[in-house]
Amino acid sequence: MDKAINLAGRVALAYLLLWMGIDDLSRYNSTPLPTPGLLGVLLPLVILVEIGGGMVLLLGWKMRSTAVSLALFAAAAAIYLERDLVWLLAGGLLALAAHGVCSFCLGHKCREPLIHS
Repeated sequence: MDKAINLAGRVALAYLLLWMGIDDLSRYNSTPLPTPGLLGVLLPLVILVEIGGGMVLLLGWKMRSTAVSLALFAAAAAIYLERDLVWLLAGGLLALAAHGVCSFCLGHKCREPLIHS
């Protein structure tokens, strides 16, 4: 049961990242950016991290390092954009990194969770 819950959480977080990246990509040339300047320069990189990170998360490759890296990215985005909901994404990614990887992933090696109950 834990493996299925882990997979469901991973798919949900990957879907959220992919949706954010595709949404940013679709609005890239069509609408003016809400915060010009630094975000305009970094937006292609942000789109790449969101879509690429979502795909890597979905595949389950290098889960802990991917989840921690994406959590740091989400925290930076939450601080820069001043959006509280992005903190939920960061928290979910950190929980995924702490829980460990079991199955349904590219690596498919069972690893122990960082936090033991």
